[in-house]
Amino acid sequence: MNTVFIGGSRHISRLNSDVRNRLDGMVAQNLQILIGGAKGAEFYSLKDQEMTLKASVSLMLWDGKGTGTIANIIRLIEQQKPVVYQAKLHELSTIKTTEDLR
Repeated sequence: MNTVFIGGSRHISRLNSDVRNRLDGMVAQNLQILIGGAKGAEFYSLKDQEMTLKASVSLMLWDGKGTGTIANIIRLIEQQKPVVYQAKLHELSTIKTTEDLR
């Protein structure tokens, strides 16, 4: 079973239809979903590291500013796990390498 790590910037409070449809599809496929929570560094950073290890794919919603989300994206890429991400609530993109991230 695929495990999806969903995380993102705490300043993103609304999801567009592309993201909502993607989430609905994950639920319909009965995928195991790990959801990140942002309250700061220390414990939350360790929790995120563990979720990147357990995930087979991820959905990261990034506001273009938050360091926690980009750190997760980089960890996932380093583990050769695909990341579907959305910067600043625009289009969804799939990235697999650091070059894709640039």
